Amino acid sequence: MFGVCSLQYSLFPGTRIHHSVVYGYECFYSDCRALDYRAVPWSQGGKFVNRSSRLFVRPPVARLLLASVLGVTLLGLAPPSALAANSSTRSANETTGKVKVSGTPLPTSDNVGQANDPAIGKLAPVLTGKNFSGKKVVIGGPGQPRMVIFLSHSCPHCQAEVPVIVKLSKQGKLDGVEIDTVTTNTSKTLPNYPPSKWLKRENWPHPTILADDSQLRGFSAYGGQAFPYFVFLDPTGTVVGRAEGELSASSIAGAAKKLAALG
Repeated sequence: MFGVCSLQYSLFPGTRIHHSVVYGYECFYSDCRALDYRAVPWSQGGKFVNRSSRLFVRPPVARLLLASVLGVTLLGLAPPSALAANSSTRSANETTGKVKVSGTPLPTSDNVGQANDPAIGKLAPVLTGKNFSGKKVVIGGPGQPRMVIFLSHSCPHCQAEVPVIVKLSKQGKLDGVEIDTVTTNTSKTLPNYPPSKWLKRENWPHPTILADDSQLRGFSAYGGQAFPYFVFLDPTGTVVGRAEGELSASSIAGAAKKLAALG
C-alpha cells in the first residue's frame, strides 16, 4: 500500500515499507541490493498536499519491490530483526547509560510515509543524554528546523546513507537545517562497531550526536521501527513528517530546502 501524505509532499515525495510481521525478516540486511526507482523528487515539482488528501492505494507487491507513487528513491531499510538481540552486550562506551525523554513519545505506525501518519502535527519529545565524549546533548524542542536521523552502525543502508549526507553537507545543500543524530542499536556483536569510529571515519560534520541507551529509549520515543529513520521537525519542534529507509540524495536535499523555508 502506498499513499500520498502531507509529510512527503511538504518536504519530499517519499515511500514506506510494511512492517516486517507482514513481509518477513529474511529479505533485508547485509545482502540487500539497491532498488533504484526513477522518481521525481518533491524539489522537482511536488506539491503541498493537505493532510486530509485522499490516499492512493495500490495492490501489495513483492517483498523487495518498493516502488513509490510519491517519488522518493528508496534504496533499502533494516527492519526490527536487525536489532541487537541482547542489549546487555552493548558497550557502555558507546551508549549513554541513560536517555531522558520529556514529553509524549511519538507513536509507531504502519502509516509512516502516508497522509494518516499519526505523528504528523504532534510535538516531538525532547531527548536528553550524552554524546560519545560524555557531554550533555539535547535533541528536540523549539529552535531551527531539523532532521533527526537515527542510525545503526550495523545497518548497511545507514552505512550507505551517511556518505550521501556528508556530501550534501559539503555542497551546502543542508544549510538552514540542523542535523541531529542519534546512534542506536549499538552492540559489539554487530558489524562496524563502534559508531564513534564509523562516523569519524566518514567525516560526519554534524556535532549534535546523542548515543542512545541500551533500551533504545530515544529511538522508541520517536516511534522508530527500522533504520535509517528520519523525523522532520519545524521550528516549534512539531513533527512535519517521518521517513524510514535509505533516501536518495535529491530527496534529502529537497527535504532540507523545504525545511529551511520553515525557519
